[in-house]
Amino acid sequence: MRVLFVAGNERGAEERQARAWLARENGSDLRSNAITVDAIANQDLDDIDVVWVHAGAAVPVLSAGAIARLTTYHRGGGGVLLTLLATPLAL
Repeated sequence: MRVLFVAGNERGAEERQARAWLARENGSDLRSNAITVDAIANQDLDDIDVVWVHAGAAVPVLSAGAIARLTTYHRGGGGVLLTLLATPLAL
C-alpha cells in the first residue's frame, strides 16, 4: 500500500509522532511519503492508494487547488483518510 501523509502542521508534535509511526511501519507491504498541506494541489497522486491528512492542533486550511485535487482523486476511487482535526475536511 502506498500512503501519502499530509501533516496539518509539519512542526506539530501529534503530526511528528504520526509520521514517525508511519515511517517505522514502512516495509514491503507499505510505502509512504510525506508532504505539507500546501503541496497537495501540485502533488501527483496517480501512484498513491491513500492520502492521509492528519492534524493535531488545528483544522488545516486547504487552498482551492488542494481541495480540487483531493476531490478529483477521491471521486476517481482514491482513498482519503482524515484523522483528528482533519475530519472537518470531509469531502
